[in-house]
Amino acid sequence: MNVDSFFETLTSGKLAKNLFLRFLLTGGASTLLQFAFLVSFIEVLHMPKVFASGLSYALSACCNYFLNYYFTFTSTRHHGSAAPRFALGVIFGLGISATSFWLLLELAPHYVLAQAGATVFTLFVNFTVQRLWVFD
Repeated sequence: MNVDSFFETLTSGKLAKNLFLRFLLTGGASTLLQFAFLVSFIEVLHMPKVFASGLSYALSACCNYFLNYYFTFTSTRHHGSAAPRFALGVIFGLGISATSFWLLLELAPHYVLAQAGATVFTLFVNFTVQRLWVFD
């Protein structure tokens, strides 16, 4: 079974038809992978923490790209077009997240609540960008 047929099987069920749910699942899986990489890089490989964080983010973003390409959006766009758009979307999402966090810090009673609000807002922005521009 090749990658395409594997993901086609995953996306054929009724639950898998919910695009936003698949987006949440791939994001959750990528986040867990990022933390697994982070802990491994720091605790096992003794990498500097900031470098380990950046590397784990980049590697999990690669995983997120392929999960979104094959599972979430079942895209037919060529990787040569989708991958650079995805990278720009990630950078755009980072800017949206940082800006909304900064703005919400003024309104929220605690920085964790500001981050939660920024995360939810960024989630919807990222979903829209990826659905309409990256993997359309």
